[in-house]
Amino acid sequence: MAERKSRAPNTPLIEWIVGGFGALVFAAMVAVLTANALTDPGGLPSIVTSVERIEAVEGGYAVAFTARNEGDTTAAMVEITAEAGGETHSATIDYLPPRSQRRGGVFFERDPRGGELKLRAEGYQDP
Repeated sequence: MAERKSRAPNTPLIEWIVGGFGALVFAAMVAVLTANALTDPGGLPSIVTSVERIEAVEGGYAVAFTARNEGDTTAAMVEITAEAGGETHSATIDYLPPRSQRRGGVFFERDPRGGELKLRAEGYQDP
């Protein structure tokens, strides 16, 4: 019986290069995700609010605002309160990731531009 020689298939160089690059990308992703999982940012959310605009709408006035989280941790169920002319109204932002912003609005019966409009974040929950 004739001996059969085992011959390794010739793999093109480009396959080795692409495979090596893919392995490096995969290893880098695993390293970044592991580092993020093991590192505790340790800070609290830092929520800053600002009035974008005030417009007359049917039945009153709408105050559009922006809430920015300048902190390194996520805030959930962020309660934003607006006070003007004896009226107090609030809105809830479900989820505010770190270094992001969300827009919302509240409605007043009277024009809030007539007095001092106070807009602030009242509280949040950890997600």
